[in-house]
Amino acid sequence: MICPKCGTNQEDDKLECIHCGVIFAKLTPEDYKPSNYRPGTSTISDRRASLPFSMIIMIGLLLVSIGYCTYNKLDQKRIEKIGPVADQPIQESTDAAVMHKLGFAIQPLASYRIRAKVLSIERYRSGRWAELCPVDFALGWGPMSDNAITGQLHITQGNRWYHYRWKDAPPIDPALIVRNSANTHLVPADDNIKSSLFKVRKGEIVRLEGYLISARDSSGGSWRSSLTREDSGANSCELMWVTGVALE
Repeated sequence: MICPKCGTNQEDDKLECIHCGVIFAKLTPEDYKPSNYRPGTSTISDRRASLPFSMIIMIGLLLVSIGYCTYNKLDQKRIEKIGPVADQPIQESTDAAVMHKLGFAIQPLASYRIRAKVLSIERYRSGRWAELCPVDFALGWGPMSDNAITGQLHITQGNRWYHYRWKDAPPIDPALIVRNSANTHLVPADDNIKSSLFKVRKGEIVRLEGYLISARDSSGGSWRSSLTREDSGANSCELMWVTGVALE
């Protein structure tokens, strides 16, 4: 006979299983019926055999979830402790040649290097220009990289705009907000740069280098970077061809 609990073959005259020790006289007729899920095995053996595997999966998922949440909390605490950035963006003249990507003609206007805190990130996935420029960073330096100041501002991005507002009074002169922050449209030079940009998180300090550019689509559309940190409103954003990305 076959033990309905563990499935071990044994002699018919045995009173209890030689493998698991179950006493056959205590089993009910239901225990000897084949399982609806695994024909040829008993209900007891199938039910009890599947339980440990399910528990292992559940425990594994729980441990992964706990680990992920713990990592995120620790990393967020690390980000919150990052101090301000004293460096100012560096912009210099350039004679770099026109570049081409995805049917766009890209004219470098100035070389550009910036070390700044990431105040907000917005991804773009649809539309012709999103192919060229898939992500915007709202960047802050000087007082706009100080958590004590930015914590009093509500900062958002959308539709290629960077917005900030305060509750009662601005934490600093609004003119300083303009001069020390920028919505920067990022055009990755290649897929490796694109991958690196997508790994950046809000609150981190990032170093970017490349060019401020103008871009013209083969269909006639165009987009041009601002060349000053003093402007605000329409056409005040930086459009940057990124050749280097580094996180601190």
